[in-house]
Amino acid sequence: MYKRVKDFLQGTKDLNIVNEINGKIDGKTFISISATKATVPRFLVGALREVTVSITGDPEDFLVEVHTGSWFSNIAMPGMAGILIA
Repeated sequence: MYKRVKDFLQGTKDLNIVNEINGKIDGKTFISISATKATVPRFLVGALREVTVSITGDPEDFLVEVHTGSWFSNIAMPGMAGILIA
């Protein structure tokens, strides 16, 4: 499953894998991969996107977590408001 997820992320336009973690947690296999969709215009407007997929467990009993988000969006808007008020 991990290989299929990695192949999918690598095949997605403008998406770059930035981090991979392989290890054990409490005796269970833990694998995580993070990728970002980063372009200069996206970075400047706070729309840098990230996806992280984590797989924990055994081949017959596992948990898959998918997290997506936008970096800097929580900072960009309050920051702009502060500049406009000042």
